[in-house]
Amino acid sequence: TLDRSSAASDVYKRQELASETELATSNGAKVVYDRHTTAEHARRVGELFGERKILTGKTSGVRLEQRGKEHLVRLAFGDTHVHEEPGVMDFYKEVARELSADVFGGEPVRIVFENDYGVEQASVRTP
Repeated sequence: TLDRSSAASDVYKRQELASETELATSNGAKVVYDRHTTAEHARRVGELFGERKILTGKTSGVRLEQRGKEHLVRLAFGDTHVHEEPGVMDFYKEVARELSADVFGGEPVRIVFENDYGVEQASVRTP
């Protein structure tokens, strides 16, 4: 006989382990999003980032998370000082405002610059 409590427990663990989902944009870039972010939000972020030339193909990607009301948009850069280049922070502040208004219904957005190891280097946030 099948022990139903054990089977249910296994299913629950698999769902918890699969707490992130990945989708590909039209240009092959990856958008990874957590269970608190909708597929529609992930698709729209991917489209906007493709239009803004942030996601440029198969070697680029973004990770989305939601923490309370704040939406985190994580970008990894091999150059850990990219945020120090002139105009970069202003560009991403504008992108954060656009994401807040056009994708996330006015909720706060924080774009996080990470190194290749996932360590935060800098961030911009909507007011």
